[in-house]
Amino acid sequence: MKAFNLPTKTLTATLILLTSLLVINNLSAQHAWKFRKENDKIIAMNPTTAKERVIYEGGNSKAVDDGDTVSTEINYSIVSYAGPYVTVLKSYYSHMQGAAHDSRERTFEVMDASSGKPVRLTDFFKESDILNALLQDKYIKDALTDGAAPKSLKELSASLKDTDMARFGDYMYGSFAFHHVESGKIAIRMGLAYSYEVVRGAFTQLGFLLPIPEKLKTPLAAATTNKTLMKDLLPKITQLE
Repeated sequence: MKAFNLPTKTLTATLILLTSLLVINNLSAQHAWKFRKENDKIIAMNPTTAKERVIYEGGNSKAVDDGDTVSTEINYSIVSYAGPYVTVLKSYYSHMQGAAHDSRERTFEVMDASSGKPVRLTDFFKESDILNALLQDKYIKDALTDGAAPKSLKELSASLKDTDMARFGDYMYGSFAFHHVESGKIAIRMGLAYSYEVVRGAFTQLGFLLPIPEKLKTPLAAATTNKTLMKDLLPKITQLE
C-alpha cells in the first residue's frame, strides 16, 4: 500500500490555516463577555477591562405589611448569552403570613451588560419579522380574539386573550432567550408568565425563528462555538414547578 504524501507547499499552507483557525477561536473565547452565577448573584465580566460587576442579585427578604409578615425570595439563573446580551430566568416567590396560598412567577429578563439596560426583541429584529413569526405560532393563533388582524406588536398583544397557562402583554417582547442557530436563523424562546392563580408559577415557552441581523452575527457565531446559547446552558425549563 502506497503512502499518500502531500506536496510540501500544500502541507505547509494547511498547517498555517489550521493554526490560524485555532488562534482565532482562542482569541474569540478570550475576548468574549463572560457571565457566571455566584450564590444569589449573576456576575458579568467585561472583556475589554477584565472587570467584573454584579448585574442581577436575588436573595431572601422579609417585610411587615399591615401587621403580617411577607417573605420574598428571588432567584436568577443564566439561560443564554451572546456578546454582552444575557438572558436570565427570574423566579419570584412570595408568601404572606396567614394567606391561603403563596405567589410565584417566572419570566425571562434580558440585559445588555455593556450598558446595564434591558433589551427587547425590537432592539435586534424588524417588528414585521417578529409579528409574522408570532402570527404563525399555533398558541398565538388560538389566543387571538375573533376577527383580529394585528398590524403591529402593540396591536398583537392587545388582541390576545390570556389562557389558563399564560398571560400576554407588552412585557413578552422583553422575555426571550437565544436558543440555537438553525439554517442561518436564530431560534427564539419567548417566556410567558402564568395568568390564573390555580397554575401560579407556570411558565409557557413559544419557539420561533428570526433572521439574524448584522449586529448579532459575530456574537451568535461565538456563542455557538462557546456553547453559551440556551440549547447548551439551560435546555429544559419545566412548564409547571
